[in-house]
Amino acid sequence: MKKATKVLQVMLSLLLVGVITTQLTAQTTSGVTDPGSTTDTSDFICYSYANRITPEKNSGMGFRDKGTYGPCILITPEEGFAGYTIRAIEPCMTFASDTVQREGELFIINKRTGKNIYSQQVSLHFGYNYIPLDEEIKVSVFDSLLIGYKVECEAAAQDLGIDYKTPPHAKGCHLWYNGGVMDMSKTKIAQNWAMDVYLQAPQGVSTTSRGKVEYLRAKDFYVTAGKSVKAYYYLHNMGSKDIKSITYKLSGVTKQPIEKTIDFDLPKGRRDTLFFEVVPEMSGDITLQVLQLNGVDNDYASEQLKCGVILYDQPEGKPKRQHLLEYMTGEWCPFVGYATQEIKATLEAFEGTDTKVNLCAYHFDGDPFSTPETELYSKYRNSNAAPNLALNRIPYDITRLSYACEGYTIDRIKQLDEETYSPYSFDFTLTPTEDPMTFEAKVNIEELQHLNIEDLRITVSLFEDQVKPHDQLNPPDPDNPDNYKHLNVYVRSLTDFVGDPIEFDSQKKFTKSYTVHVDTLYTGDLKNLKILAFIGRDLSNESLFSKTVLDSRMLSFDKWASVERPTTAADAYRVSVDHGCLQIEGGEYDQYEVWSLEGFRCDPCALQSGNYIVRVEHLGAYYIYKLMVP
Repeated sequence: MKKATKVLQVMLSLLLVGVITTQLTAQTTSGVTDPGSTTDTSDFICYSYANRITPEKNSGMGFRDKGTYGPCILITPEEGFAGYTIRAIEPCMTFASDTVQREGELFIINKRTGKNIYSQQVSLHFGYNYIPLDEEIKVSVFDSLLIGYKVECEAAAQDLGIDYKTPPHAKGCHLWYNGGVMDMSKTKIAQNWAMDVYLQAPQGVSTTSRGKVEYLRAKDFYVTAGKSVKAYYYLHNMGSKDIKSITYKLSGVTKQPIEKTIDFDLPKGRRDTLFFEVVPEMSGDITLQVLQLNGVDNDYASEQLKCGVILYDQPEGKPKRQHLLEYMTGEWCPFVGYATQEIKATLEAFEGTDTKVNLCAYHFDGDPFSTPETELYSKYRNSNAAPNLALNRIPYDITRLSYACEGYTIDRIKQLDEETYSPYSFDFTLTPTEDPMTFEAKVNIEELQHLNIEDLRITVSLFEDQVKPHDQLNPPDPDNPDNYKHLNVYVRSLTDFVGDPIEFDSQKKFTKSYTVHVDTLYTGDLKNLKILAFIGRDLSNESLFSKTVLDSRMLSFDKWASVERPTTAADAYRVSVDHGCLQIEGGEYDQYEVWSLEGFRCDPCALQSGNYIVRVEHLGAYYIYKLMVP
């Protein structure tokens, strides 16, 4: 469940609980460009993330409660519309009656300030409503604008036109409700509003060739030598003319770039899917650029989309890889029971087989077990939702740019396990030292095949199993809450959290050792401590497709569980705030850090009201505390 402010939580609950099951009778008609008005729009840009639909009665989106709702779409400065004039807004209504007219309001909101900069009273009827603006409103070079309409909806009435065919886009499905605006794109019910915005360019500015590429996807992330990869992308016609031909360039996985020109009919304002195939000659990122539209240089030609693929030259000789199952969670999430059940079923399904699955859990968003690293990870994986399961950091829900595969984990592992191998011989060992609470973790990697990946990383982290919750919301067994335990909770990393670079020597080998000091345990039992090492790519890569985990190993400390337990974190220090300055009591420490929940390091003597994570280090051990400043 999405974690947000109280206002947006109310809105989200209305959506997730109150959305009426929609009738999928609305059909897209990409070729429809007539806005239904005598106004000449031939030189206007039609800005929309939806294709034209054929409206059907009571076929749109509805809500549990009666109220005023405001569908809207977002224009940001990077679209290049600064100085353009907003001339008209055309919402589509799907009222139960095609004769009713309902009073409404057009609006434009400055997203940065939250202030309404334009309002116009209108009368809305069934179908598309082309409504010219009474005033000229220009798009700012600095600010993003939310453009839409408000109308009162009856309970359970499916009044608001929706395009069910195109994948939801973060700019195409915002909603105003009760004074706040939320991005619906990360909800499971998101679709783009059936609404067009018409813009006019400044005099002398050409708008005939403007095509943005979106959602580059490869059907397979792994391919054997000589086989083609099938992929697709969405093209968004943001120009003033229909597109009849496209010239695009592919690079990154072939020795020489490939350019092709194809015929393709795409009306202005619309988005559609284009397919291609490429035979990779090396591992890497398929890079796509749309160079020309209708033989004219594309205004967005410099924009590139990338999608990673791994090429196996001799898959038969490669060892099987171990899969990394990552779990985003928090004690504020009421649905951990479903995720826990799925995780246990997944681990049981592959127990005793040659398919290995390594589980790790990241608590975030102010959870008692959250850390600066887990907060940062929630941003890197483009999700602040829980519960959320992901495999090998390979996107599963390609329409929403999400790793989430909950509900399909077992099938997803079986799918990824077919024809996927590890390009590495990967050994990971753990040995004790003379100090009973100090261990040496050693990574030995041999490159069996060069993948042409420049950002290969090794990440080593500690996790602890069977951790008692502080105050888990809606535990799986409410009658026996003490029976519930958190699984494989992230503790800290021995490497950089985004991974340390792997540099192979002349023998194609990489070896590195890490010293593990065990000074703090949540459970007080060493047998619950685990250490994970995985080979992947830089987590800070912009593209979700460029964060792939290639292999992993997880080891347990249970052989040394008889060692006397260390002091718990709760006993170590006490943290507080005095006049905005952090106070630490309880003994000596080496250093400390203060982080916001957004993942930024903060000045410990200038703390404003809010929630923070404090990390205290002493003798190689880290102690994590949640701090609230009233």
